[in-house]
Amino acid sequence: MPASSTVVCEGARRTVLVLSLSGGCVAAVPGDEDATPPGADLAPGLFNDGEAGDRDTDTRCAGLSLAAGVPAVLALGGGPPRAVQDRLRGSLDEPVDVSELVLDGVHTLAFCPGVHAVALEVRGEVELALVGLGPPGGVILDGQGQATPVAVSEAARVALRDLVLTGGLGVLGGALTCEGAVLSLSEVALLDSEARYGGGLRASGCELALEGVRIEGNTATGYGGGLYLGEGSLVASRLEVRGNSGASGGGMSLHTSTASLAEASFSQNTGSSTSGLRLTGSEVELEEVWFDQHDAGGERVIFAHYSTLAWRGGGLTWSETGSDAAVGLRGTELRGEDLELTGNASREGTAAGLTLMSEATAELVDCEVSANLSMGATSLAWISSGHLQLEGGRVAGNYTPEGAALGLWGGYSSLSVMGTDFAGNDDGDVLLATGEILLLGTDAETSCTPARCTAARSSWRSN
Repeated sequence: MPASSTVVCEGARRTVLVLSLSGGCVAAVPGDEDATPPGADLAPGLFNDGEAGDRDTDTRCAGLSLAAGVPAVLALGGGPPRAVQDRLRGSLDEPVDVSELVLDGVHTLAFCPGVHAVALEVRGEVELALVGLGPPGGVILDGQGQATPVAVSEAARVALRDLVLTGGLGVLGGALTCEGAVLSLSEVALLDSEARYGGGLRASGCELALEGVRIEGNTATGYGGGLYLGEGSLVASRLEVRGNSGASGGGMSLHTSTASLAEASFSQNTGSSTSGLRLTGSEVELEEVWFDQHDAGGERVIFAHYSTLAWRGGGLTWSETGSDAAVGLRGTELRGEDLELTGNASREGTAAGLTLMSEATAELVDCEVSANLSMGATSLAWISSGHLQLEGGRVAGNYTPEGAALGLWGGYSSLSVMGTDFAGNDDGDVLLATGEILLLGTDAETSCTPARCTAARSSWRSN
């Protein structure tokens, strides 16, 4: 076992145990046992704030001189040194259960800068914070292609802050997995990990809170290349989901869950079915969320299956799809406000923007729809069974060689347009339809035959 040098933790307000992952206890300095732990900003009511999560490296890490590949951990909150060192022993083949540390009064594991090869488990009704010390990106928990670095389950309440989790490999969750627990992440990166579900993060029955989280370069052979959530809840802000891949939901996949995302970006994710975001039986709110530069390959960037989606601000831009539109709605209610759908292309699908199926409904208010290209029937929307309402906004500069900007097909398709500006859409502004009813403007209700719609399509404007 590599030897560890002694360090005196000057200025500590509580008992601080300086440990190496090899199990060697370096020092124990008594302090104020009633001092508050870090992490209150991650999960209000779970932890009280303290100094251990500060980004600047302090004297608790200075002076440690360990063998290469054996970084140090500070266990904050008390407990006998021997008990802690014994419980941190383990290997990537046998994950270390750190839950019992809480029974000894430990409330925080603070990692000193370096690369930590770990597989940690937190289980049961315990509360624990895992935090990184030092500059951003300087603390790395690495599964080294063998294990998931952190697993949380069985009603545990865990907060992660200022950490990079990478190199994970698992079936359910690559970098991080959560099962029936409460999990908060702040200033955390989930990178370059693999799993069947949730290459970056897989959660089932969990309450997730993410702030300032980056999910990048992860892979799932099934759902959720970046993140998979089933039967849980998600609240996220300042979220970046980039360069992930999965069979469906390359960026994120939500099943029978609720989610609220603000100031988030999805870019350059890939998926054979859905590249960006897949929803199944979920209720989702998006505010200032952008999807950019996706290549769905087979089908869509966003697919919502019997879900509700409220989306205000942001948009979907410069993405390419194969056999469907950028946004596919099946039995789903969508309300979009102040969105941009710009520069998207469909190689083979019926529309570049939206497809509505199985009585889906979409209401677009004050949206900009421009410069979309479809090699199929319509450049903006194709309605096979459902209702589309446009209110205000602008539909301009879209192109399809075969049809028009909007298309309806079948007796269960309808369209309502109120005050929308149509201009410069090549080969027809609005109508290519065989539906029975079109709602034009605010008052008119007109039966429409294919011949009538075709004749009207290049000159029609909304009231």
